[in-house]
Formats: sequence, C-alpha cells, structure tokens
Amino acid sequence: RIARTDKTAEIFGDIVPSGGTSLFDALASIVSNDRTYAIVISDGDDRNSELSSDEALRRISNTHMMVESITLDERSGFLARAAENTGGEVVRASRATIDDVLRNVIADINSRYLLIYQSHGTNRGWRTINIRPAARGIAILNARKGYYAE
Repeated sequence: RIARTDKTAEIFGDIVPSGGTSLFDALASIVSNDRTYAIVISDGDDRNSELSSDEALRRISNTHMMVESITLDERSGFLARAAENTGGEVVRASRATIDDVLRNVIADINSRYLLIYQSHGTNRGWRTINIRPAARGIAILNARKGYYAE
C-alpha cells in the first residue's frame, strides 16, 4: 500500500492511497531462516505500526534479511538504521530516476557474496561486527554492522 504524500503523488500519479503505512510491522513480519532481501520503496514514515521502531529493528537485525530502501522523500532514520544493521543501503529516488535506481539495487543484490559468522556463548544484546579484507586490493563496499544475540 502506498501512503499519499506530495512526493508519492508526483511519482505514482493516480494510485489511490490507503491512508497509512505500517512500515515497522511490515519489515518485522518478514520471517525467514533463508537469506532474504527486502526492497522497500517508501517515504520512510510509519503511521500505523503496533511495534516500536526499536523493536522492529531488533527483529530485523536478528535475521538473514538485508533491507534495501529506495526513499521518495527525506531519508528515514528507521530505514537508514535497518539498512545499516542488515548490510543494505538507502538510496533516494525521484519519478525520473526510480527505474534506474531499482535496476541498480537489483544488480547490487545479484553481485553480492555471503560470509557467515557464528558466535557461541555470548551474552544477549547487540554485537558489532567489523569486516576487513585480509589481502590488499579487496574492498568491502557494504556489510552488516552487527546482530542481536539472543
């Protein structure tokens, strides 16, 4: 569903809005033990979620999901944190650029490699991960910043 703002009206034209967005609930409801990508196209505002942004971030950050966001308005703090925690990215788009931006996001997803780290015997809470290449000439462009240990 698309909540109508001036930017979404400009970009999507005649689409009828639903009147509200439950962004936190929607992202937190994606439950999978598999590697999953969530591509969010939004203004980043949440109007109707039952979950708080912190609870949604905790749930999102404890999955194999990567959040890629295309924002149509100002950068959303929630989407920026969700992308950072999961190794994704937030990109701004307009009506003129949304096709190219979405193609670039999909191309980026298709060119990723997966590195798995398994921690044992740690206390509950947020754990920061810092990935550095062992050899020269290799660049880490984007990586998950950490995870919640439960």
